[in-house]
Amino acid sequence: MSHEPDPERTPDDPQALVNQLVELQVLRERADGQLRRRPEFQRAYDTYCDVYLDADDEEFRDGVADAFWLDPEEAEARIEEFGATREELAAFLALRSFLDDDPDQVELATMANLVVGAHPPSPVPDVLTELDDETYEPYLDAHPDAVVFAWKRNCAPCDVMKEELDDVLAAVPDGHDVAGVDGELSAGFRSTYELTAAPSVLCFRGGELAESAEGRQRPDDVAALVDRVYGGDAAE
Repeated sequence: MSHEPDPERTPDDPQALVNQLVELQVLRERADGQLRRRPEFQRAYDTYCDVYLDADDEEFRDGVADAFWLDPEEAEARIEEFGATREELAAFLALRSFLDDDPDQVELATMANLVVGAHPPSPVPDVLTELDDETYEPYLDAHPDAVVFAWKRNCAPCDVMKEELDDVLAAVPDGHDVAGVDGELSAGFRSTYELTAAPSVLCFRGGELAESAEGRQRPDDVAALVDRVYGGDAAE
């Protein structure tokens, strides 16, 4: 990855920087305009978050000093002046390590602010229609007999279940649409259906929840679940 400086773009032009971050595979912009960090960049960001999110004030100040080539007193003054956060420092350092060619420091700091404001990568597999609190009700109106999977980031049972996703989806009867939700970002969905764990599988009939199962579900478990709900329609 590389980029050439654009003389027409300034740090005060955030949309141009968003476009740049999308081009550089740092962010992904969904059709609804929501920005998400890409998984490859998120890994770099998480590395620096592990270092700085729990850092004490002195460690944070020293991190800012090292990042911007300042003495500690100057770094402390900058933190106070600009309200710099540990998340922004982690994003700044992650961008600097991730990009082949660094933007200047002011532009990189503005990019870091945009990165912090973006959502993390979605845990919903690409093969599933992704829903959220704004879209799940219209989706169920249009697909009243859907099977919906709830996922979570950094969730070992979710990751194991995704390894068998092809077989899991093969257990869903023909004619039943499948979708997924990011449980962490869909508090309304979780509350409505009283979800307490991820992953979860929810089977709907006529737009209403018929039955659900929480925790990792093997393909045979999903087959049994959909057979109870949809009867003879279940895939063989």
